[in-house]
Amino acid sequence: MYPEVNARQARPRRLLHLAAQAALVSSLFGSAMPAQAGPPRSAPQRAVPLAPAAPLAPAAPAHDQAGGAVTFSAGWLYTCAMRNGALLCVGANNYGQLGDGTTVDRTTPVTVTGMVSSVTAVSAGSHNACAIRNGALLCWGWNYYGQLGDGTTINRTTPVSVTGMSAGVTAVSAGFGHTCAIRNGALLCWGANYSGQLGVTASSATPVTVTGMSTGVTAFSAGGSHTCAIRNGALLCWGG
Repeated sequence: MYPEVNARQARPRRLLHLAAQAALVSSLFGSAMPAQAGPPRSAPQRAVPLAPAAPLAPAAPAHDQAGGAVTFSAGWLYTCAMRNGALLCVGANNYGQLGDGTTVDRTTPVTVTGMVSSVTAVSAGSHNACAIRNGALLCWGWNYYGQLGDGTTINRTTPVSVTGMSAGVTAVSAGFGHTCAIRNGALLCWGANYSGQLGVTASSATPVTVTGMSTGVTAFSAGGSHTCAIRNGALLCWGG
């Protein structure tokens, strides 16, 4: 059901990821990367949006030595980086989360299949990743909960198109077992819904519009088992 957490397997993978991060950073601009955060703690569950205290501003992208903008997204023991429209990933690959058509772990960056240009956004979830290319959304990797959005629960080692998201997608965020994206100002989510993190009443392997989020959504983030979004300047959260 869940990705392996065997201690004997986890430690070598953590070491691999550290080495992979160093290789990725060195190939781009030679500076240290931020540490990854641990998994979310348990919290009271909410299936409808709740307004918290205050939002946080997003960080600015890094830059490589040649001056090209570099955007990073780190998942569980793997990392992806977007540079000059191309997408590269490195680290653990047991579910195909590097998107190179294999399940072979990598200590040096590999280009995601079909992502050599025109990539405008990337999000690395726990063991799956998603990217926007030419306005269309594609995802790959672990798919136990249907978080890839292709209507199946089959793991994918190369990017697959998310159902109904072939145009107009401007942002994406991959969490643990669910994924969300903005399309034409509306927020849609799919995958696991055991804590109400989709903002609807049932889980779905294809995108569904979050309750009350059909217009005016400008930013959002999918967490471990909850989601938050900014709509018309107000920040709301739901899930567990």
